[in-house]
Amino acid sequence: MTGLITALIQTGVIDPKANSNAVPPVNTAVTHASGPPASPSPNAENDHYKALIGKWEVIEERSPEFGGAKITWLYDAAVSGNVLTLTGKMHAFNGKDLSPEQKGIRSTYVTTMMGSTGVGEFKKTEKGVTMSYPATIRFEDDQSTLHGTIDIKGQQACSLMGRKL
Repeated sequence: MTGLITALIQTGVIDPKANSNAVPPVNTAVTHASGPPASPSPNAENDHYKALIGKWEVIEERSPEFGGAKITWLYDAAVSGNVLTLTGKMHAFNGKDLSPEQKGIRSTYVTTMMGSTGVGEFKKTEKGVTMSYPATIRFEDDQSTLHGTIDIKGQQACSLMGRKL
């Protein structure tokens, strides 16, 4: 805008001392200043995340303060823009078959990706009750593995290691 106004003043279309109601001459040529160079398309970054779509196996290791369990989850990953959603269910608990009660445990990660890191939340639904906790996920450069954390009551409760199947 500044460039356009400057050009209009310099070409006499606008007189800085004139009445603002003045009408400019009819055949005045105006040179428009070029704008800033186009930035890369946001779709380029979002297309990068499409490689995350698919099946994932994620091992959740709880710290001793939170039970010290090792849980294997199987997830389906979906991407919308820069939002990654992992939806799945518990597959194994401490390397053993699941009890009927555990087979119904489901969880979802919803993270907003910025580069190779996603920040969001982990939601676990057990016996009809959903609990939500802050979570962070970081993908390796090849996007075939992930590392992450889940925080409970302000401290790291679980570490995550995952791989694309």
